[in-house]
Formats: sequence, C-alpha cells, structure tokens
Amino acid sequence: MILRGGNVFFSEVFEMDDEYLIYRKVFLFYAESFSVTIPIQNIRSIELRRKINGVSIIIKSVDGNKIIGRYFSKKSFDKIKNMIEN
Repeated sequence: MILRGGNVFFSEVFEMDDEYLIYRKVFLFYAESFSVTIPIQNIRSIELRRKINGVSIIIKSVDGNKIIGRYFSKKSFDKIKNMIEN
C-alpha cells in the first residue's frame, strides 16, 4: 500500500507491506531524498496530530526513533493504523 502526503515543496510517502513500513521524503528543488525503513513488529505506537491542512502521522519504534509524516489525510492514518494492529 502506498499513501502520499507532503506539500508543494516536498513529497512524503508511506509504503507498507506485511513486514515493513517505509517512509520517504523527496525534496522538490534537490535531487536528494530521505528514507527510513522500520519492521512492522518494531513499531511501538502511532499517533495523530490534526492540522489545518491535514494530519501529521507520528510513528514511534521500540528503539526510540520517531517518524513524523506531515500533510496526510485522516483516512491514510486509519489505513496505517489498521495494518499495524492486524
């Protein structure tokens, strides 16, 4: 499953399968991108923060790392949470 967020200047993507969650952030004006992969079993919690122009999805892993995906929909949050919990 691929879920897209971000804004005009950068694209944020969550990709999930049965084993891994991958977060990617691609900057519009740079050739650089940023990527983090977390095994599903290592995810400790998922939180939602509402903003005016979407929601932020905060994913914390058992080793203390945190991913914050911005400008996603509430529907995207629900899909990620359901996949993690099942």
